[in-house]
Amino acid sequence: ASLSVPADLVRIGFSVETEAPSAGEATEENAGLMESVVGALRGADIPGLDLETYGYVLRPEYEVARDGSGTRTITGYRVQNNVRVSFPDVDAAGEILDLAVNAGANRVANLQFEASDTKAARMEALRMAVLNAREQADAIASAMGVGLGIALEVQGGISAPNPRAPAGIMLRAAAESTTPVEAGDQMVAASVTITYRILEGGS
Repeated sequence: ASLSVPADLVRIGFSVETEAPSAGEATEENAGLMESVVGALRGADIPGLDLETYGYVLRPEYEVARDGSGTRTITGYRVQNNVRVSFPDVDAAGEILDLAVNAGANRVANLQFEASDTKAARMEALRMAVLNAREQADAIASAMGVGLGIALEVQGGISAPNPRAPAGIMLRAAAESTTPVEAGDQMVAASVTITYRILEGGS
């Protein structure tokens, strides 16, 4: 059995990537862009918005010599810095995307919609799964001309709900338009396998 739960939490990861001839230039450019992105996100009028930076990477870029010697030469440096935001207003996802991209973020690392509280839905899905199993077992037993006794074995349970990611996003640079993002629902599923005792004669 499965149930849908409306999403009430959005998580988005952004990355700022820069490349320059020297490590210092790449680092300085990246820092400026990330400061702009963080400032734009912090300045957004979105209640409950939480922000954190993570995963800073600085690495050299190489070019292999074409003379067959296998010699590698450093041609520049690439810096990647990441920021993650979460907020409860699912309708503001498009606005946050536009703010970050227009401020300098050049990669959307992750976009997920979640339901913050799925306990009641998970319990209901489990109850429905047990009822569905009993209904199917009754139908099989009736067709066989026998009855069902007590449940001898029960296996299964509730699967952890997976955050929902939109299938595709078109990022628009135009200030007058907002990137359309559909939140949708989060699915909660439960599965059980029940072994019943068979009663001869249908009693």
